[in-house]
Amino acid sequence: MNKNVIIDFENNTITLTRTFARKAKIYGTPEQKILEDLQAKYSNYTIKVKAPVNRENYTGLTILFMRKCVEFAYTEKDVANFDKIVDLYNEHRAKTPKIKSYFLDTYKDWQIRIANSLLEKELTEGKQGNENTSENMDTTGTQQNTPKITGEPEKELTGDNQSNETPTTTTNAPEQVDELGEEQDVA
Repeated sequence: MNKNVIIDFENNTITLTRTFARKAKIYGTPEQKILEDLQAKYSNYTIKVKAPVNRENYTGLTILFMRKCVEFAYTEKDVANFDKIVDLYNEHRAKTPKIKSYFLDTYKDWQIRIANSLLEKELTEGKQGNENTSENMDTTGTQQNTPKITGEPEKELTGDNQSNETPTTTTNAPEQVDELGEEQDVA
């Protein structure tokens, strides 16, 4: 029985695995001959290649990072258990995937726990610093950077105090609209 080819008689489709389809592209391989026979036998069927399974990819999940996560968000007993697993697989050839699998199966809520711990830490630090008082918050809850009032009155700009910047002026010339709807200045 060949699990690389699935014939669906209801939908008139032939589904191939990705590996089988890749091998069937090479002329003279047994897979190419099987596919050729299938096409001859089921000429009106559509041939599809099975889509890859969407798995979450944890590329940055190193053993050190996993240990830090367990240390940060779990109890000392959990840290000791994780260390035992690391020691158990230390001599194993493919230790990182095994430890990663153990970590993801055992500590399924690790991301939520770390986020909650960081949020609690941020909230407690904010209360201690008293920087985020309600006086400095706007309506959305973000801190405003309001200038402090020093008590000096604002100076009025008179002839001696004015800056050397030239003011920009706009001319209010009458405008006409031509037949195409474009404005034209009349000067």
